[in-house]
Amino acid sequence: MSSVVVIDNGCSVETLGDVEAQLWNKRTGVLELYTTPTHRVSVDTHKNKVIFKEGNTCGGVFFKGVAEVCTYPECNCPFDMGADNKCLRGFCNAK
Repeated sequence: MSSVVVIDNGCSVETLGDVEAQLWNKRTGVLELYTTPTHRVSVDTHKNKVIFKEGNTCGGVFFKGVAEVCTYPECNCPFDMGADNKCLRGFCNAK
């Protein structure tokens, strides 16, 4: 199943659809997102919040070089996030 990925740099939000694969370098914090086997988008998770959506669930959050997994199926990140990056519904623990 492919994921939709939301990339938030604090000033703008970009959405990537049909992300088939991901590679994360824990040491550098760089996340490689593949929408096709040959199309790659590199994202620095130290500077950007990356949120994975699978259907109506939040599949995971990468932020400040740390991976967090949201386990709440009703989560609608980042749409339920307030200005302080806390979930308004109390579900996500993204920092």
